Amino acid sequence: MGVSCGNQGKLTITDDDVIEKSNLSRQFLFRDCNIGLAKSTVAASAAASINPSLNIEALQNRVGPDTENVFDDTFWENLTVVVNALDNVNARLYVDQRCLYFQKPLLESGTLGAKCNTQMVIPHLTENYGASLDPPEKQAPDCITWARLRFEDYFVNRVKQLIYGFPEDAATSTGAPFWSAPKRFPHPLHFSAADPSYLQFILAASILRAETFGIQIPDWIKHPRMLAEAVDKVTVPDFQPKKDAKIVTDEKAASLSIASMDDAAVINELIFKLELCSKNLPQGFKMKPIQFEKRHVQSCNLFLSLRNEDHHHGIVPLQSALLESEQDPDLVNGSYCQPCALAIGNMLVPRIS
Repeated sequence: MGVSCGNQGKLTITDDDVIEKSNLSRQFLFRDCNIGLAKSTVAASAAASINPSLNIEALQNRVGPDTENVFDDTFWENLTVVVNALDNVNARLYVDQRCLYFQKPLLESGTLGAKCNTQMVIPHLTENYGASLDPPEKQAPDCITWARLRFEDYFVNRVKQLIYGFPEDAATSTGAPFWSAPKRFPHPLHFSAADPSYLQFILAASILRAETFGIQIPDWIKHPRMLAEAVDKVTVPDFQPKKDAKIVTDEKAASLSIASMDDAAVINELIFKLELCSKNLPQGFKMKPIQFEKRHVQSCNLFLSLRNEDHHHGIVPLQSALLESEQDPDLVNGSYCQPCALAIGNMLVPRIS
């Protein structure tokens, strides 16, 4: 076709992202040796090697209000046509509005899993992209929000509740320090999307949730930077201690409580919770049971490692304090009295107040 190959032609591409291994299966311009390099630079080089006559410029800027000093009025006025391949609605709407203002044709495109969509926008002939939006769908960000709040519940709030009842200088009825061997004083985690293990937990938990409820998982969720941006947008409520929480400190009572717990009881409790939940679900609602597989082992390991991090990366023998209000016998020392698979199963079931 000769597009951008003449003396007056030029193709400008921009992307602020770098190539990851997951990108290699979705296009033909990137190779293994390009992992970690700028997408736009590698794409421009690959395209130029296919057609040396192509006049192409690669930028590494995100298109948006923050880069209008780069993509200014002169830039938009000199364009002939704009092609979108963006990964979020806000960016699409921004480019759509710029094309509408400067009267530029726009080829809008996007993918979601195996689905694809294109829309040609011609000034004064077709409606623009933002003129009619699809109704909001139930998307993975809901599951990301859920996973982020579960992280706060399991690795932050429950530990804070325990510390509220038993501060570091707490003493037993005999005057001895409560936090003495084998008990370890816990420290709540401070979530940061920059921590790979924390982000991996959010990814694993949100995928489990999405699979259970039949929610389609978009490709971008496996992109660390994009996942981190989505997680950072989640509003996490401040911790409020439960002043009426009852805590058993008698070791014999705690041991009896732990010994009386078995897998069947835990499973029956989960079934009971599910039955209560089902009464409030809309007609025709369906969930998909997930069979435990090898790929779920990583989720278990993440759960274990984060609980151990609450307790200085150590697993301590059975505890002498049981937070009855939560029925969570593994809080004090980070060890597990139930199989980890059951613990994750319990995590997936909404709480019944």
